[in-house]
Amino acid sequence: MDSSSRPLVYLVLGAPGSGRRAVLCDLLTDGLSPGGRPLTGLADTEEASEWEGRVGRVGRWTWGGGGFTLEVPGLARGETADFTHLFIVTDGRRDPVDQIESFRDWLRGRPADLARIITVV
Repeated sequence: MDSSSRPLVYLVLGAPGSGRRAVLCDLLTDGLSPGGRPLTGLADTEEASEWEGRVGRVGRWTWGGGGFTLEVPGLARGETADFTHLFIVTDGRRDPVDQIESFRDWLRGRPADLARIITVV
């Protein structure tokens, strides 16, 4: 997988009720180029909401043993992702520093590039 076909990863931080999913919907609706194929990773502790149907494909990540776990087809070595953008919404009730550090470790060595960290307040 060359660097031009590597998915872009966005980490979305913010407290519950801050409007993280509304901002994400705006980004997905108006911010992606035509042909963009997003995948959204929500914490398994996030309650379902009306926004979920508007953010496209959704996967759930878990926190266990002090770390972030998200199984994403296409992000193992030698695989090709079927998405162009991955938006990971952090758990607004968990320590953001712990989540960022664990996310960094998770992303390290995967065929994807961190594009932005977005904070919604």
